Amino acid sequence: MQNEKVQQAKEVSKQYLSYFLSVLARPYQSMKTVGEQHALHGLVTMALFAVLTSTYILITFGRLGADGLFISGFLRPLLFTAIILIAAAALIYGVLKLERITFRPKILIAQFGTLLVPGIVTLLLANLMIVISYSFAISLLVLSYIVMFVAMNTVLFHHPLNRTKAALDSVYSVLIVNAVLFYVTYRLLYAVVAGFFDPLFAPYRGL
Repeated sequence: MQNEKVQQAKEVSKQYLSYFLSVLARPYQSMKTVGEQHALHGLVTMALFAVLTSTYILITFGRLGADGLFISGFLRPLLFTAIILIAAAALIYGVLKLERITFRPKILIAQFGTLLVPGIVTLLLANLMIVISYSFAISLLVLSYIVMFVAMNTVLFHHPLNRTKAALDSVYSVLIVNAVLFYVTYRLLYAVVAGFFDPLFAPYRGL
């Protein structure tokens, strides 16, 4: 039974690797052809995005000699990144509902996850570059989040927006969801950084 589970895990890993490489070559074209069966791949990509972001922050905090590393440097960023990604998917869902467009939620997740694949590569590079150049590594981290915004907007514009039945013009809908996602991303990433630096400056506040 255990061997069967290991075998299944290996098969799933091979399938995902094949999917990842094919998507990396042509992300937009792949996004247009994914189906509900790719929803799991989309979720795995979102999970990797969260884990790699957390790993980046964990390595950075570790190199700065922080205490309480696992919670402030990994678990909290993991949770916050997951919230950001869920918020992005929920905002896409909300706009399409507002526009009264018929769609399948699983395909939406598959499409969003497919377009996040280039972001996984930039996050991998960011994690590797920390030991060489902080400035370049953080640029790659920022680029990965730009990929997330591009992915959200690409999925939105892939659908026939601006229908006459829509309660709000599509331009305003898209501007609103981008502003909301930017605010959520800013607040949560700020909370991660503040959670790290607050204990460092605590001994000096009474001076």
